[in-house]
Amino acid sequence: MYGYMGKVLRINLSNESVTEEQLSEDIARKYIGGCGLGAKFLADETGPDTDPLGPDNIMVFATGPLNGSGLFNSDRFDVVSKSPLTGIFAEASAGGYWANKFKRCGYDALIIKGASKKPVYINITDEKVEIKDAAFIWGKDTFDSTDLLKEAEGKDAKAAVIGEAGEKQVLISCIITDGIHGRALGRCGLGAVMGSKNLKAVVVNGKLKAELSDKEVIKNISKKMSIKIKSDMK
Repeated sequence: MYGYMGKVLRINLSNESVTEEQLSEDIARKYIGGCGLGAKFLADETGPDTDPLGPDNIMVFATGPLNGSGLFNSDRFDVVSKSPLTGIFAEASAGGYWANKFKRCGYDALIIKGASKKPVYINITDEKVEIKDAAFIWGKDTFDSTDLLKEAEGKDAKAAVIGEAGEKQVLISCIITDGIHGRALGRCGLGAVMGSKNLKAVVVNGKLKAELSDKEVIKNISKKMSIKIKSDMK
């Protein structure tokens, strides 16, 4: 499955269970990744009666086949859930460094369900998945939280974090990545969904690489795009 890691990570915060499952080639081809893959999981696993701020709602963090390829603008990822604002399908996306670091942990998607009894954060590498106490960052803004998480998990770690608005389940709250650079998953109140799960952050730091079918083609396309972009900016 060129461009994919071939695995989905599932975490249930209610019982702290962590499981992996294979991403089938059929699902990958039909839904591509990102928003499509998230929509597939959301449609299968929630319904009209699912409370967006309840433990049965899921959050899907999903990448696509171009993440990690080196192709220009291939850094985006999606979070899909039910919106606490509208009660229906919710999707937000962001660029930056989080997506590629997550994919290099060995997964194409992360599905989070349940709600923790206390504030926690999830730490994911290509070697382990941990649910850890977030008391030291609870109540802090996204900038300070990101800095503290880097101190705890390593300077190369990347975090998707909520601030005080998300903790308090404000219905317009965002999820922020990349600290002071502030990439925002800003639509649909997804920060409130994280807050309802007592989930402060998802921290990722992987080193694996997805296999590509033709690296030279991707390299050439990226080079042509860069030349055109530089030319159009003059």
